[in-house]
Amino acid sequence: MIKDKASISEKYDPALKMECQHEADKYFEECVEHQLRLCPAMGRLAAVEQEVHNIHAYAENFEEDVRKRAKRLYGTEAFCQRQRRQAVERLNQPETRRST
Repeated sequence: MIKDKASISEKYDPALKMECQHEADKYFEECVEHQLRLCPAMGRLAAVEQEVHNIHAYAENFEEDVRKRAKRLYGTEAFCQRQRRQAVERLNQPETRRST
């Protein structure tokens, strides 16, 4: 779980170190959940789009191999469509209460 007061590097360095799509998908979901904790009014779809943008913007500070990997894992059109579809599906599901 990403801590609420995580720095940009604490949040996005792990995303850029991912190698396989399955792990990248799981970490991306953590990023989206973190964004929604900080900005609950944002909505899931906006959080997904924001996180895709943030990962790519952060990756621009690194070498070409890191940028290419970020694009492969988080930037393909298929990835973006899948994340948007999942966000819409979650919006259509009945809300479940979380106990804290």
